[in-house]
Amino acid sequence: WTLSDKSRRIEIISGVAYGSNVHQVKKLLFEVIKKHPDVKPDPEPLVLFNAMSESSLDFRLLFWTDQFDNWLRIRSEVILAIHDMLLENDISIPFPQRDLHIKSVDPMIFNQKDQR
Repeated sequence: WTLSDKSRRIEIISGVAYGSNVHQVKKLLFEVIKKHPDVKPDPEPLVLFNAMSESSLDFRLLFWTDQFDNWLRIRSEVILAIHDMLLENDISIPFPQRDLHIKSVDPMIFNQKDQR
């Protein structure tokens, strides 16, 4: 297939923190993709609100390039541009978080000395 057509679809998953304006994020992600010179305008790039996962609101970005041999570089450049855009717009990039709830602990555990 790639012998006659050097096009390749690129996919990026990007997450933002809960509480972010998802409509604004979607618009900004689309702008980042459209600005890259190696992204083909046709078929039109696509930004989807993909999931509400445990620690983030996830977006799926799909776009095409005709630079088959350079798709990794292009993907990296778009990811860097997304990172910079999120920082410029004060949109938090989340990290996995866990809340630990301790129901009951014997307070004597903390008072015991090592019995060795």
